[in-house]
Amino acid sequence: ADMNARSTNLTYPQFKWVVSGMVSTSLPRGGWTPLMYAARQNATDAARALADAKADLNLRDPEGSTALVIAIINAHFDLAAVLLEKGTDPNIADETGMAALYAAVDMHTLGPMLSRPVPKLVDKLDAADLVKILLTRGANPNARLKRPVLGRHHDGGDASLGDGTTPLMRAAKANDVPVLRLLLEGGADPFLTQKDYTNALMIAAAGGGRVGAYASPFPVSEAGAIEAIKVLAEYGADVNGFNANGQTALHSAAQRGADNLVKYLAQRGAKLDLKNKQGLTPLDVAMGHGGRGGFRPGRAPVGAQVRESTAALLKQLMAERTASASATAPATQ
Repeated sequence: ADMNARSTNLTYPQFKWVVSGMVSTSLPRGGWTPLMYAARQNATDAARALADAKADLNLRDPEGSTALVIAIINAHFDLAAVLLEKGTDPNIADETGMAALYAAVDMHTLGPMLSRPVPKLVDKLDAADLVKILLTRGANPNARLKRPVLGRHHDGGDASLGDGTTPLMRAAKANDVPVLRLLLEGGADPFLTQKDYTNALMIAAAGGGRVGAYASPFPVSEAGAIEAIKVLAEYGADVNGFNANGQTALHSAAQRGADNLVKYLAQRGAKLDLKNKQGLTPLDVAMGHGGRGGFRPGRAPVGAQVRESTAALLKQLMAERTASASATAPATQ
């Protein structure tokens, strides 16, 4: 029998909402091998038998996914570990640039998806365990997405996790401290940026949200953002980094009204008076100037919200810095 035979390739009309070359995967496109079906169904014994019979472990489906990635996005982590043990390549990426490590990081904090039931977890391993295994098997911790990951999760993708996004940035968005540590210890570079120069620390400060229009929100908090930034700062991440829009982590914290995060960033040496491309400081943002859509270049400001306590805090911090600078300035004769 042909261990690498494929199911029929299927084509569908492109959905009207699909733009910028994005491909909807809400409907199956076929072209699957027996190993891919085994991976989806968590048929570990079948997958092992196919691997032992010399099935090609690295074949891709029409979207570029291998059986390894298919196993991971279906939360079949024990089966994924078997495929790695049998020698599958962990660095084969799909058409969005997602490889196995990003998929495992994603699954660690991914909420329920539209039309996709929550998998019944029967495996001994969880997603974080698989992240560790992938790193020991040579997965590249600095691999980048080309564009937002799409409808394997029946979803439109998250524009904030687009071109240049690394697994570290995905973990930062969810304030996933255990996985952040695993990635950094495994060689993830905290200085890498997305195409618009947004880095992992800035993403952590901006605060979770959701990975796409139909996902459940991440259960993130100010405390979680602070812990994530602490870990990133341990590895040298710059609290004063800024993206193509001039936006810093402090701008995002002020926009959220995250007072404790503002205090922490100030303690880490964040500059309080940096202006973004709109000419706005974090204080201006807290006072509602420029709307709340400034984190991405080109996004129109919408629904400005005044953060009164945050504005008062920033004024206090600025006054304290001015007083401290005056006290330490050399006396003039």
